[in-house]
Amino acid sequence: MAGAWWSWIAAAVIAVALGAFPYTYYYSRDDVAAFPSIQQILLAGIGVGYGGSNNKTEPLRPCFPALFGFGSSMADTGNYATIYPSRTRASGQSYFAKPSNRFSDGRLLIDFWAQALNVPLLSPYLRVIGADFARGVNFACTGSTARQDSIWGSYPLSVQLDQFKAFKQASLDAGLQGSLPSKEAFEKGLYIIAIGGNDLIQEYFHKNLTVEAAQQYVPEVSQAIVRVVEELYKEGARTILVEDVYPQGCTPNILSQAAILNENLDAAGCSKPYNDNVKLHNKLLKEAILNLNTKLKDPSIIFVDTYSVRYEIIANASLYGTFELIFLLP
Repeated sequence: MAGAWWSWIAAAVIAVALGAFPYTYYYSRDDVAAFPSIQQILLAGIGVGYGGSNNKTEPLRPCFPALFGFGSSMADTGNYATIYPSRTRASGQSYFAKPSNRFSDGRLLIDFWAQALNVPLLSPYLRVIGADFARGVNFACTGSTARQDSIWGSYPLSVQLDQFKAFKQASLDAGLQGSLPSKEAFEKGLYIIAIGGNDLIQEYFHKNLTVEAAQQYVPEVSQAIVRVVEELYKEGARTILVEDVYPQGCTPNILSQAAILNENLDAAGCSKPYNDNVKLHNKLLKEAILNLNTKLKDPSIIFVDTYSVRYEIIANASLYGTFELIFLLP
């Protein structure tokens, strides 16, 4: 099973082409035709089959009736843009051919999940016009943190959890079958959490802590995520994917704004101390999730390692195509 998960993560992250890195746009081709087996690989990882030949695929019945998203800009499909329309950058040209309300020029990993599950791309929770909530909803918002103190006027993961609880109750009370998720959809749906990076960024650039001083706060981040996972479990969620944090020491916002000595750069040009903090977070998060799977009854809580794939792409970029890096720092 581990090999299957690695395959879909690798395929999806390569196709995303690192477009979801905060503060940064990687202008690149977002074209499934360039990765002809991406849908099959994604579906193999979650147990959904595709049939057909000559690259003409017919999706079989997905094993998840709905998809629910939580997180930051790594998964935000429009909540931040709804709150602050004037702050939204006109990104989206490499796939959507119009502003997509994402902090990415292409699709996010959660978009690939939706397409692999044969469900519509997730509508943001705050959207009023044109929203489609029948097969899921997205609560993720750019700037969100796992802990209580969010940045950029956004809201933390705990608020997203409250929004989910309110949405679930309202959906069940309304009883509008076909327009809102059913009780079965909430119970058997796939839940995805992609958050944690902003918590570290906040320590560096908003609280002005050194990378060494910020390390003491790293355990708080994974603890906050785990508390929300436990709350989702109490709400009936049983299949929950929790993504790790990307290699922040490789991103332009770290490398351009932080004082980094050459001896602290690795062979790929990434800051080792900043990546070490991310690795610590990912390690603690993985351990906590493993513990939850033994503690709770019949859960399927999955730690998703995207760090390794993203770092591989950065360290060996020539193997994955040519990327033109465009800085768009706030």
